[in-house]
Amino acid sequence: MLVDFLREAFPELDELQTIEIERGIRFLKLRGWIDLLIGDLGIEVKKNLERERETGLIELRKYLLTRGPSTLGILTDERKFEVYKLADDHLEKFDEFEFHPDKPNEALMWLDSYLSQQKGILPTAEDIAFRFGLRSPVFKSAMDKLNSLWNKAKWEPTVRTKFDEWNALLCTVYGSEVGSEELFLRHTYLALLSRLLAFAVLQGRGPRGMKK
Repeated sequence: MLVDFLREAFPELDELQTIEIERGIRFLKLRGWIDLLIGDLGIEVKKNLERERETGLIELRKYLLTRGPSTLGILTDERKFEVYKLADDHLEKFDEFEFHPDKPNEALMWLDSYLSQQKGILPTAEDIAFRFGLRSPVFKSAMDKLNSLWNKAKWEPTVRTKFDEWNALLCTVYGSEVGSEELFLRHTYLALLSRLLAFAVLQGRGPRGMKK
């Protein structure tokens, strides 16, 4: 059972009393239940995802409507895991994962990338790439926010100057103009991530105000 696995793999969840089961949902005229609530992460569990996906998505949408666009929800039959977010009041698939019994560590790492509960993990290149790389929830969420900020500010003079300076440096390296807005945002993400990692190493903690 998923709850038993989570409690065994992430004992901190029980210590913090963050696992809630069958939590009621109320939003305007919408009422329903979410099977598991871990912090703000809602998890809807079904016996057969193919047959019950529609019902599960209805409950998941009800939950996410109470939380806002930055919250994620997971729909699962304990073998397949599908992550959704709200986009203009409808659900949009954010990520997915399929559990393989012969690869339990992959499932543990994938779940931890959303729960962020494990501590004392050796920061290997593989682990950092998994938690912060192109397929990680951190990267996808950060890129959503960077895209939103970019679309609001990209025509401001100081922002265009930064983009043009960055593009000019790429031209110097590659001999031709290769910059794009997407690449600029990816480089922005990597620059921020590298600074945060350096801060954590030097200070032994994350910056004040950051969510754990």
